Amino acid sequence: MEHAHIAVDLVTHGPDPEKDVRSRLALERALYIIGEAANSLTPETRNAIDQPWKRIIGLRVLLAHQYEVVKPATLRNIVHDHVPALIDAIRLHLD
Repeated sequence: MEHAHIAVDLVTHGPDPEKDVRSRLALERALYIIGEAANSLTPETRNAIDQPWKRIIGLRVLLAHQYEVVKPATLRNIVHDHVPALIDAIRLHLD
C-alpha cells in the first residue's frame, strides 16, 4: 500500500508528470510496483477484494514492456480516479 500512497502523493502534490521527467518516472515506478504486488496476491485474496486486478496487472506489463505507449496524463488519471479506491479496498480487507 505504500506505493499506492506514494502515487497519490505524486499526483496530488508533485510536479506535473507531463512536464517533469523525474515525477513521471517515479509515478511509473510506483504503479509498476503496485502491479507487481497485485500479481503476487493469491487468487483468494484477489477474489476477496473487489478491484480490477487484471487491469492493474496489465498496466504493470505495459510499463515493463511497452512503456513508450503509456502517456503521463493517462497515469495521472489512473492514480486520481482509481488508486484511492484501491487503497480503501485494501484497508477494508485488512481491518
